[in-house]
Amino acid sequence: MENYKKLYFYLVTFSPKNDELNSLNLGLFSTKKKANNKIMKSKNLPGFNEYSIADFKIKKTAVLCSENAEKKKIKYLYWLYSEIDYIDYSEWKDYGYYHLKKIALNDLKWIINHTRYGKNNKKSFIIDKIKVNLMTCWSEGFIPINDE
Repeated sequence: MENYKKLYFYLVTFSPKNDELNSLNLGLFSTKKKANNKIMKSKNLPGFNEYSIADFKIKKTAVLCSENAEKKKIKYLYWLYSEIDYIDYSEWKDYGYYHLKKIALNDLKWIINHTRYGKNNKKSFIIDKIKVNLMTCWSEGFIPINDE
């Protein structure tokens, strides 16, 4: 059996008025300094500039890695999540980030075989390959839509 260790990365999100349902992932970074740089670059872009800097968050995220992984050499991570689309909304569940796709697949197998949600929603799971330290995610800002 292979041994694993946790390494920590920093997920930058933007949640206007702390609305978690409408939050955007702005990137996953190897250091808190790089995560802060992403916020500083984003805060003045169209759309983002209409909100407070308090709407940007940095979340320290544990990543399950192979025992011999070196953080500075990790260029991509794998994000395991599920998404179910309903008529009026989508439901997301975040299961975390992984150094290797095979580690994510092992956890996915466990979720499907040992949880009611996994057994009932097998086709809703997604594993995305995410580039670490990508500064160009949402780099042009956005046009806010006023639902009120």
